[in-house]
Amino acid sequence: FHKGIPRSSWFILKVPLRTGSIWSSEDLLYEITNTSKTVLVRAGTFTDCLEVRVRHKREFVTNREKGTVEAVLTITFAPGVGPVEWRTTIGDRLLYRKELVSYQLG
Repeated sequence: FHKGIPRSSWFILKVPLRTGSIWSSEDLLYEITNTSKTVLVRAGTFTDCLEVRVRHKREFVTNREKGTVEAVLTITFAPGVGPVEWRTTIGDRLLYRKELVSYQLG
């Protein structure tokens, strides 16, 4: 998904944590799309989660050929836990999904 952009260059979260907030780092564009999402993963059900969508800036801002779609990485963060779900989609098609299977507080 990240087309050679090292993960050390990713800037995952930036305050304020509000739906519609947009920021960028390197060639990636981030957007908060939900601040009250409920997600069910093998580690449990988490409420009031933050959903962040990550896209390539050039794919977002340039005119693409009709019928083409972009890959989108969606990361869901649970309060006090961190990332609990990662999904990569192209259009409506799910390419892969990772989820938190367990965690321990403390």
